Amino acid sequence: MKNKAFGLSFCAMAFIFAFPAISALAYDAAPRVAEKGNLSPLYGFVAVFSLALMVGYLLWYKKREIKFLLLYCCVAAANVGYYMLSVADTISFAMWANRLSYLGCAFSILMMLLIIAEVCGVKMKKGAKLGFVAITSAAFLLAATGGWLPIYYKSVSLTSVNGMTVLVKDYAPLHILYTVYIAAYFIIMGAIIVRARKKQEAYSVKYAMFLAGIVFTNIAVWGVEQLIKIEFEFLSISFVTTEVFLLLMWLIMQDYDKLSEGAKSIALATAESNGELPPDIEDLFHSFSQKVLTLTASERMLLQYYIDGYSTAEAADKLYISINTARKHNSNLNRKLELSSREELGLYIELFKRAGRIEEIVYMK
Repeated sequence: MKNKAFGLSFCAMAFIFAFPAISALAYDAAPRVAEKGNLSPLYGFVAVFSLALMVGYLLWYKKREIKFLLLYCCVAAANVGYYMLSVADTISFAMWANRLSYLGCAFSILMMLLIIAEVCGVKMKKGAKLGFVAITSAAFLLAATGGWLPIYYKSVSLTSVNGMTVLVKDYAPLHILYTVYIAAYFIIMGAIIVRARKKQEAYSVKYAMFLAGIVFTNIAVWGVEQLIKIEFEFLSISFVTTEVFLLLMWLIMQDYDKLSEGAKSIALATAESNGELPPDIEDLFHSFSQKVLTLTASERMLLQYYIDGYSTAEAADKLYISINTARKHNSNLNRKLELSSREELGLYIELFKRAGRIEEIVYMK
């Protein structure tokens, strides 16, 4: 599958980008790691790799999804923050690095939630998305007050552990709110997966279990860090593996969608040639008609010209728009109607005509 091949190539390219920098860091830092147990080079490795993944996604994948782009940026920001904190030599620099890592972590979890919701077929309203963004922003701003106001940290100081800078934090009562925020988001992710599986909105049991495994792994890593004092933020590695696995799963599912659309087109064409209508025709008519209602006026007019038998170039002339504008409308039309080709649209139009229901999708000015 092309997308699966892309995913593997993408990971390979990220490694190629990161390998020289990682090798240089390893050569320089190996003696210090061996002698003192300094973990800051490991933070550096993870930061470089996450940045390479972000750059690779930007350069290589043309059909970029904004949620994945934001996830890659957030994970990179978190890991750069962890590294900067590990090498900080002043409390001011350390606090800014700490804020950067909190910014990346808070919004990485939000992006994970939104991606899992979309993969599971849960359509969030704009208000719900804005609500999650507001909650995430509030959680980050609370954590960012550290060093300025004594509401998240009572006090902070720097210490050195085996040559690595560590922030010594005395938590204030409101720190529990950030913990509740993370726990709540992970619970919501789990609930979305369970709901999708019960309603059979997830693609398969395997996909649902795979998503559940991703969420559970992050919960386990975060939980262990809360219960056991560890001088390394293992979430930095967990987030990187999560973004890679989510992207691979997304690409595989896109291949699945293409195969499904192809099978649907074949079924429609077969029904057309046999003079028969598919058994689930009523659901098909209703679903397609509802999608048509989401089109803009310009897209509806273009669809009407397609119904009347015009080509894209001819429709552009009729609409007094450029061919590039017509192609843009056509692309949006295909996306909204979930079509893979003009031929598939032709099959739908013919089906509506044969059933005497073409008025359900024609454009009435």
